[in-house]
Amino acid sequence: MGGSSRHSAAIVTYTLLFKLAHEHSVRIDSTAEEARLFPAN
Repeated sequence: MGGSSRHSAAIVTYTLLFKLAHEHSVRIDSTAEEARLFPAN
């Protein structure tokens, strides 16, 4: 019983991690372009 809820919690955690990793990689691309536009930063 407890194992199944723990399993679903792990799935949710991994899903959030993948979403965060994807958003982070997108942000890295955008910040890289910003660095090109604003070299002073």
